[in-house]
This record gives sequence, structure tokens and C-alpha cells, in this order.
Amino acid sequence: MSPLLLLLALAHDAVHDVTPAPAAVVTEAKEPASSAAPTSTPPAPGETKPAPAARTGPRIYIVKPALSGLPPSMAATIVSTMAQAIGREGFSVLTADDVKTVIDQQADLSLLGGDADPLALSALATAVGADMLVATVVSSIDGDTVVQTRLIDPKRSTVLARRELKASEQGNEVLPTLEDAARLVLQPLLASGRASVSVAVSEEGANVVVDGDVVGVSPVDLPIGLTGGLHQLVVTKAGFIRFQETLRVKSGDALAREVRLRPSVEFLASYNADAGLYRTLAWVSTVGVVVSAGVLTAGAIGWIGAVDNQAKVNAAAQKEIADKGIDATQPRFNELQTLQTDAQNAVTPWFVAQVAGGVATGVTVLLASYFWAFGDDPSRYADVEAAVH
Repeated sequence: MSPLLLLLALAHDAVHDVTPAPAAVVTEAKEPASSAAPTSTPPAPGETKPAPAARTGPRIYIVKPALSGLPPSMAATIVSTMAQAIGREGFSVLTADDVKTVIDQQADLSLLGGDADPLALSALATAVGADMLVATVVSSIDGDTVVQTRLIDPKRSTVLARRELKASEQGNEVLPTLEDAARLVLQPLLASGRASVSVAVSEEGANVVVDGDVVGVSPVDLPIGLTGGLHQLVVTKAGFIRFQETLRVKSGDALAREVRLRPSVEFLASYNADAGLYRTLAWVSTVGVVVSAGVLTAGAIGWIGAVDNQAKVNAAAQKEIADKGIDATQPRFNELQTLQTDAQNAVTPWFVAQVAGGVATGVTVLLASYFWAFGDDPSRYADVEAAVH
């Protein structure tokens, strides 16, 4: 077994004194991850070239990664990518190439010889001049690349932090996943001071997760208390594309983060169908309100006219009977009775129209109010559809 793989096995078997991750974490803008090594640009004439960032904190040794289902040739790329990510955080980084002389002299073999002594980790760290070890396992599982990292304090034989990231949750980008895993596992070394962050999510009922812990469900009303350093913010909701971002927090920060979740294609199709149906019913019921209100108005006007006409016909008949002394035996009496009956019957249709219009108006007002109030806006995700198409 090679010395580095033996070291990895010892790190795995060491006492797992894991420092718990903070229950809540902070948000700032995510730094663009780059898998390429930083290049040096010559300064312009008369311009002073900026000094390189000072290296502070413990020196970190990156153990050669264990690979599962991946070609061995990827090991160098993985180590290089993680070394660059950790180096950008201001730490001094050692790799197997950096301590090749020590490895060639088998100094680590002599220190690690015999049983799996926890002190061997400390001895090896001392031999290579490292304060901390970063051990990585990269696996290919069901077509997904899984990166597991551990930050190990060899002097205490403890694991300070563990992180597991999947490339499928990082846009299927392997190198950014490696960089994020390398940065996030450094959290115990960066956690100094306190800060807070407020997360505003475009959708209600979404889970807000920081470093694997659910800190709230949107809308999250209170700011989330955080420690300094790097944290991973994840927002999920059924039917929406998972939002994920690595956040950098400084002591004393009070940050605000706005997250707009993007609907999945399936959710968008279902949403548009339901929203379109509700909006159509809202317009139909609104037209129904107008029509039924028209019937109610017409019925009321007709009923008032018919009642007034009935009163006039009755009054005229009674006056004619009285003035002319008409009795029931005379044909005119029957004619006047018929006129009164017709005037009375003329009131009924207008009354029915008035009642029907009133009931229809009430029902359609309730329906229109319901569909307008509880129906979703069909154009809510129009910009998303436009971007897709």
C-alpha cells in the first residue's frame, strides 16, 4: 500500500471527534469558482504589480485522493483543483509533489510503521511541515460523482469537519464541486466572530438549508445567526430546481440574500394549465356577473313598470264601473276584469326575471371573486418560459 493511501486509511480509522457544524450560516456573494490555475498578467508601464495575498493560518497537507470508479489519472487534477481552492482562501498548501523528497526518503513509512498508531498522523504532519490534513474520496456512483472530504487535525487525531457534495447538485460540474468541497471543509478554521443573514425566497413553503441543516421554511422572518467563514446555502421546494450557493461570511456582517427559485418544466406545464383554467373561469364568471346584473336591472325596471301599469288598469276599471254603474251582468264588466287580470299577469315575468337576475348575480360574484382571488397568475413565470425558448 502506498504511504499516502496508508495515511488515508489511518485518517479514516482515527477517532472521529467531529466539531458540530453551526445550526445556521451566513450569506454573501459567491466567488466565481475557476478550475484553471491563476495566471500572472504583466503590469502596465508605470503600474505597480499587486503583491500576492499573504498566507495565514495553518499549513494544510492535501492527501492523495482515493478514487472509486474513476481513472487514476484524475488524482492529479483533483489535488491541483483543491489546492488552488484552498490557496485562494489564504492558506499555505502542501501536496504530495511538494513533499516528494520526504516521501522518496520513506520518512513517512518509518513514522507510520507498525500498528495504526494515532500518533503517526501527528508524526507525519510534523515530517512534512503540515498543521492540518485534507483527505478526499472521489467516487463515481450511478453516473454521479460524489466528493467526500475530511479536515483532520493530526496532532489531536480528530476529524474537525466532513463534507459530501454531489456533482449532480452542482450543475454536474466536477471541478467546481471539488473546489466547493475543499473550501467548505475549512469552515472550522474560518469560523471566527458572528454575523447574520436574511434569506428572501420567491416561493413560500421552500426549505432553507445551511450546511445540511434546515434553518427555516420560507418566508423566513428572522435573520439567521452565523459564524464567519464559508457556508453552503441550499433552497429546495417540490417542483422547483434546487438552488445552491457557497457563501462567504465575515464577522459583523448583516447580509440579505434574495433567492428566486426556477420552476421545473413539469411544474411549469402543470402550473400554466391550472392557472389558465382558473383565469378563464374568472373571466367567464365576470362576464356572468355583467349579464346577470343586466337581467336583474331589466327585471327590476320591467317589474316597476308592470306594477305601475297594473295599478293604473285597476284604478281605471274601478272608476269606469263606478261612473257607469256597470255590474257583473254586463259584458263590459267581464272585459274590465280581463284587463285587470292581464295587467296582473304581466307583473309575474318581470318579478321572476328580477329574482333570477339577483340570484345569478350573487352566485357569479362569488365565483368571480373566488377565481380571481385564488387563481394563479398565468404570466407569473413568463420570463422563465421566454428564457427557456
